[in-house]
Amino acid sequence: MDLLTAINTTLPQLMGHLDQPCAASCENIPDLAQCVFVTDTRQMQNRSGDHDRDFVIFVPLVGPHYDGHDFIDQALAQGAKGCLYQLHHPHCRILDAHHADILAIGVPDTLKAYQAVAWAYRAHVLTQTQVIALSGSCGKTTLKSYLVDMLRAYGQVASTQDNQNNAIGVSHTLLATSADTDYLVCEMGMRHKTDLIELVHMADPHICVLSCVEKTHLSCVQSLDEIYEGKLELFFQTQSPPTYWVAPGSDAVITAQIEEHRHSQAVEVGYFFDQHEDDLKEAECGGDRIKVVSKSVDYPHGQTHVTMSCGDQIRIQMAVDSIHCFAAKILSAAVCVVWRLLGHEIVRLHGSVIRAAVSGRFSLIQHPHHPHFWIIDDAYNASPASMKAGLDSLHDFVTALRVDSCTIIVGDMLELGEQQVHLHDQLGIWLRVWLQRFGKLRIMICGDLSSHVLAGLRQSSDQPHVSVYSSTDELTDSSEWLELLALKEQTPVRDHDTHVVFLKASHSLGFKRLVDILIN
Repeated sequence: MDLLTAINTTLPQLMGHLDQPCAASCENIPDLAQCVFVTDTRQMQNRSGDHDRDFVIFVPLVGPHYDGHDFIDQALAQGAKGCLYQLHHPHCRILDAHHADILAIGVPDTLKAYQAVAWAYRAHVLTQTQVIALSGSCGKTTLKSYLVDMLRAYGQVASTQDNQNNAIGVSHTLLATSADTDYLVCEMGMRHKTDLIELVHMADPHICVLSCVEKTHLSCVQSLDEIYEGKLELFFQTQSPPTYWVAPGSDAVITAQIEEHRHSQAVEVGYFFDQHEDDLKEAECGGDRIKVVSKSVDYPHGQTHVTMSCGDQIRIQMAVDSIHCFAAKILSAAVCVVWRLLGHEIVRLHGSVIRAAVSGRFSLIQHPHHPHFWIIDDAYNASPASMKAGLDSLHDFVTALRVDSCTIIVGDMLELGEQQVHLHDQLGIWLRVWLQRFGKLRIMICGDLSSHVLAGLRQSSDQPHVSVYSSTDELTDSSEWLELLALKEQTPVRDHDTHVVFLKASHSLGFKRLVDILIN
């Protein structure tokens, strides 16, 4: 299928209709499989050679604060052989200055056209690629990392890079995947209730994995019920029902919705897991059942050793990086079991699949020069659910390690809409329990919503064990921060004179800088 045909065939499905077919400026129209698509001229400089895909197409996306049409001239000068452009856009006159053999295709909306091309590329080029779509309120990136690690043992794997999980990101992920890829792990985010519909249609996954549903992005959706509705579109919008759906069985809402949906569609349901108990709920799935046989925790390394069985033939042993990541690793192992990738024999997963915790997600870091000083980096992002999980895992860690003293540094949890005050007050209540139960504890609260956390704590900011800061700059300039750095340098008097620092906040607060300072 050539590029123009792909656009004219798929774009009407995204936009409802086209007033007239899109047209090209010349007859030199490449096959879709030959094309490489870039949306940023910096991608032109970093692009590695691909002899099978050498026809570079620049796609000028338009946003509130940027317009890719401003860079069409630069992209063509850097070697792009063609571009899309938005019809009636004033900057498109620059195309007249280039040679007539430059391919230019006018479209009603460049973002929708980019999605349409990705949709067609998935359908006509990635025909041999097994696609795993995953979503959830939290834990998506951790789950993605585990899946990639496990699948690498069985073939060539591609995956979503960074947090590119919206319409632009999923399009980029699909179009960046080569035709010889065996497995594609595609992360899908949701800010609005209908976001997943188009993403699922584009990716057309074989397996769908839903990590959890919690209160997140409440500034964009109205209620937890709407979040459930939106997240369950991951399952219900598949164009051809996937062989398996994988979801946590501890969530009664998800379980009930899937069971109700099964009555109207012949869909085999995957494995349902209870992440809070040793035994996992068993669900019929093509005659297979999976459950946890045993679970033990190994500190100070924080690994949870798990043995699972699937029927009488498959037995899996693996190490989970922390209790915090338990559900993600179990869910990713289920995907491998679904495909029989582990074989009908006793298997120990090792090597690449037992890895350090994903950076910023309850990463346990023992300071290389001061082994009594531990840093728990959970600062990649924060929602109420992940904050509670992080604090629970911290409790397990300090209890098992008999930690002498602890510092908890927390920051704002963003995008919670009208519930942000209540949910930050709830965080304060959780921290109050820590103050009541743990002797040597300091709490540092950072961000614009600190006062609401303090209200939940029912403590005044002048208490010696609670400090409030408006920003990370103010925090790092404080005497309490200097005392914390000095504590790292102290020589412990007793073996259990261990200090742990736990950090968690929404990504935009920049807690990664605090982690770097503590380590370096």
